[in-house]
Amino acid sequence: MAITPYLPIYRRSGVRIVRGEGVYLIGDDGTRYLDFAAGIATNSFGHSHPHLVAALQKQAADLWHCSNQFITPQLEEFSKRLVDATFADSVFFCSSGTEAVEAGIKFMRRYHYEIAQPYRHRVITFENGFHGRTYGGIAACGNDYAKIGFGQMLSGFDRVAFNDLDAVKARISKNTAGILIEPVQGKGVYFPADDFYQHAQRLCRAHGTLLICDEVQTGLGRTGRWWGFQHWDLEPDIITVAKSLSGGYVPVG
Repeated sequence: MAITPYLPIYRRSGVRIVRGEGVYLIGDDGTRYLDFAAGIATNSFGHSHPHLVAALQKQAADLWHCSNQFITPQLEEFSKRLVDATFADSVFFCSSGTEAVEAGIKFMRRYHYEIAQPYRHRVITFENGFHGRTYGGIAACGNDYAKIGFGQMLSGFDRVAFNDLDAVKARISKNTAGILIEPVQGKGVYFPADDFYQHAQRLCRAHGTLLICDEVQTGLGRTGRWWGFQHWDLEPDIITVAKSLSGGYVPVG
């Protein structure tokens, strides 16, 4: 394999993209491609949407970057709009979907620490799940190939078969902090069996554990509802959001 200035990690097609236009990508030879990937479920408004371009240009002229030591009107407005669109009381911002998942895991564990249950630190996850490529993300997900060669993983995850309620019942215990789900599993597009998520949520309530919905690929209208969990009438304690949260133009989770 030839050495390139960028690591050849991804299975790139070899097509060189120089421009985007709505639902199309344009290669350096002028060929137009219908973009079914949309930045892997990121570019919800397509490429170079005039409203987003105008907003970016205006913001770039006003304020380029501001550290978290300060408050901005945009932060206040954005936070309120997200809270109004969810069940949440507040929002924590970060830079990516996998970072959002890491924060969700921290929130789960810290919540139990704050209520004098520090022994609740384990998280139930599901085979074929995907929660990003940080150490926490690959430790939580069900893809063994993603862990090869990286040594010791972050501990505390109990992986069970998807749609197997008996397996969840067997794993949930006094040490369980929560259950981490994707409303629709993104690595292969797997749907839950009828009532599986509702039963899992009832187990959470009965055992005093939390339910996290990873909405990085399913949230913000991409399943036909504002949030994927709404298809199953769930009431999660935490949701993680990223990708289309900014339409793909800036990294935010």
